[in-house]
Formats: sequence, C-alpha cells, structure tokens
Amino acid sequence: NSVVAADDAAYIVQMLGGTGIVKGTSGSVTGSSWSSTVLGSDIQTLWDGDGSSTMSSSAFSKLLKMKPDACVVSGGGSFSESQLKQLKDKGIACVSLPSMNSADSIQSAVDIAADMIGDRSSEKGGKNAHEMASEYESYCSSLVKDVQGKTGLFTWNGINFRNGKKNVSNSASDGQ
Repeated sequence: NSVVAADDAAYIVQMLGGTGIVKGTSGSVTGSSWSSTVLGSDIQTLWDGDGSSTMSSSAFSKLLKMKPDACVVSGGGSFSESQLKQLKDKGIACVSLPSMNSADSIQSAVDIAADMIGDRSSEKGGKNAHEMASEYESYCSSLVKDVQGKTGLFTWNGINFRNGKKNVSNSASDGQ
C-alpha cells in the first residue's frame, strides 16, 4: 500500500499499484516535468540522481518515518549494508528489480513488481497488478510485432533482430 521506489521502478510500481502507492522516489523522477501528474504532488525525493547511489542518512531517517511497506530499487547501490539491516529490522521489505536495460529485463521487473503488489483493486485508486502487468506486456508485444511487420530487416549494432544473429561485414569503409 505504501512504497518507496527509485528511478524507473517508481513508474512501474505506480502503473501496477494505482493512485498514491509511491510515497518517495529519486530526484530523477521528481525532477521530471510530468512526475507530479503521474505520481502526485506529495511524493518525496529521497535519493539524489537516479537512486543508484546510497541514500543519505537524513533521507534514510525520513524514509523510516514514512514507514513504507516496501522499498523497490533497480540495480544496486541504493542502500548501504547498515540501511538494509535497519529496513529488515523494521519489517520493511526491500525488493531489487532487474536493471531495465532490455525488453526481457523490463518484463521481468514488471512481473516481480506485480507479484509484490498483488490485487489492490478493492482499495480506493488501487488496481490488480497482475492484470495491469498482463495488459502492459501484451501492449509491448503488439508494438514489437507491429514494428517487425513494417521493417524488412531490423538491425542495431550489427545484430539482426529477426534471427538474433550478429551480421559481420567484410566491406567496411571510412571507419564504419
């Protein structure tokens, strides 16, 4: 019901959990021009930057006073070992999502967050996280299929995304 989530994890939790579930996040989120529209205006900034650096002592004290049900991060480094121990001692779950650097890892992050949040549809502004995750994943899949249907060969950095094989050219020119 109450989550502190750094960077992109905040958007995933909000999407799956519904109105007002995210209570604190990182400066990369609150600094966005549209974060108050998506997350609300009462959200607190707890991490500098994207949350990949350890939270300051003063911000961590603020977090403990907030008494969230869970803290969600993506990647590592958001909490020191001492802070993780304090979270555990206070009964605040800490969930680490995969780094969101590929479609597969984003889908895994969405699935993990959905399992954590569960069905909040009976609460004001809440949602069924598993239904939202399924809807999101279907939408993403349809976008990929749509793009694949419009391109003859989709490559990036020498990888053919139609067959997953690396294309190697023997005729590079001008340093390409």
